[in-house]
Amino acid sequence: MNIFHKVTGRTLRLNRTRTGVTIIGILLSAAMITAVVSLVVSSQAFFTDMARYENGNWYTRLVGVSETELDELRADNRIEAICPMRILGSAKMGSEEDNEAYLYMLETGEEAIDLLPLHLLSGRMPENAQEILLPGIDSFENKLGKTLTLRVGQRMYEGEALDAYNSYITGEEFVEAQECTYTVVGYYNSRYCDIAVFIGWEGETTDATYDVYFRTEDPKDAYLWPNDDVSCGGEYNKFLLLFQGASGHNSYYSVLYGLASVIIVLILLGSISLIYNAFSISVSDRTRQFGILSSVGATRRQLRSSVLYEALLLGGIGVPLGIACGLLGIWITILCIGKYVTQAIAGLTTIDGGFPILTMHVSWQSMLISWLIGMGTVLVSAWIPAYRATRVSAVEAIRGSRDVRAGKGKLHGSRLICRIFGLEGLLAGKYFKRDRKKYRATILS
Repeated sequence: MNIFHKVTGRTLRLNRTRTGVTIIGILLSAAMITAVVSLVVSSQAFFTDMARYENGNWYTRLVGVSETELDELRADNRIEAICPMRILGSAKMGSEEDNEAYLYMLETGEEAIDLLPLHLLSGRMPENAQEILLPGIDSFENKLGKTLTLRVGQRMYEGEALDAYNSYITGEEFVEAQECTYTVVGYYNSRYCDIAVFIGWEGETTDATYDVYFRTEDPKDAYLWPNDDVSCGGEYNKFLLLFQGASGHNSYYSVLYGLASVIIVLILLGSISLIYNAFSISVSDRTRQFGILSSVGATRRQLRSSVLYEALLLGGIGVPLGIACGLLGIWITILCIGKYVTQAIAGLTTIDGGFPILTMHVSWQSMLISWLIGMGTVLVSAWIPAYRATRVSAVEAIRGSRDVRAGKGKLHGSRLICRIFGLEGLLAGKYFKRDRKKYRATILS
């Protein structure tokens, strides 16, 4: 440590009040910046979790995939998780005369619980073709562990097959019906489809086609399919990809980051004004010290580095404390209002056990951004006083002619202020009149 740094540290210790006030200003600035950044990260994580809950944790869905194409997809190292699904047809829920009560029969594996928006209410996923997972509706109450017989076939209208998304059409037929018996192993709740039942995976079948859901390691790779190798149709989980940052629609990020940037800029304007005043006072108090150091050979660069060292020292204490206080504050805030914000955004009156709730999320990137902005604010605030300190000659600094200036006329204080606040108020009023810039900057901050 050189002599200038030692002198700076000793000055800070001797002026503990001013040092403490400066650290508090830096702390408040870093705390507000951290709160804004953490709220953005937490909101992003909440919307991502909500998209997974409602739409599933898949990126791409391909329809009509052949057995050969399915094998190629399984062998692709860009795909992180894959779930094939085969449509078995439909099953009647009610009597023979009830033409509108159908179930949608789907054959899939245990991977479905990770990729599809299936939320188990009780039981487990089916493990073979003789087990079935039912929707948690009143028609199937108290059937867990029991057998269920269904008439499985295909809904047809004018030679075309109908699925669960086709409502009943007058004149449609139910063909190739056969009775099948299954063991009920669980119930699920999902916004995906409340009339679908899932059968355990029996294995790939020649000449069969599949609906395939998969998730890639890099979300941006989701758009590589369909392609020449897999030329069937498909769709994308657009909301999840949007919140994962892999969507071409950037209006969401423009609004989110734009709003955060505006708030941070407003915080920085006030923070720089406040911290600048603190360093300006410090430099004014040390002007005589700088003059003495200049008279014995100190260079402008050494004096400037002394002020910047003071900024780094105070920022090194205030910024980490501010980040900790900001995290604590936003954690308490989200803890108190997270449930109500979730209900308002999702349009729910009550939240079930599995629905995601807005909670606190922290990432190292957000903490790094908060630290960089906080330290940058301190350094920018200290740079102008540091530059000013190097422009004063040794004689002027020792005399203090730059810091104490008498006006041409007499400064008259307000009698009302003197009567209310006493002599101290009168002196403060005259000080404000002598240097209006400083107190205006304080009020602005």
